[in-house]
Amino acid sequence: MYSKINRGNIIWLSLRGQEAVEWVSNAILSGIDTLSTIAVVNMTKMGMDHE
Repeated sequence: MYSKINRGNIIWLSLRGQEAVEWVSNAILSGIDTLSTIAVVNMTKMGMDHE
């Protein structure tokens, strides 16, 4: 079983895994940015409503 997996496949898989991790962390970071922006907008709207 193991003999079928060559170094090229392992390197390719690890590179793909790294890409996936970067993509996920970027998605999470941009999601946090989006959520905080929405929160600020909502707080600003609420502040305007109170005045």
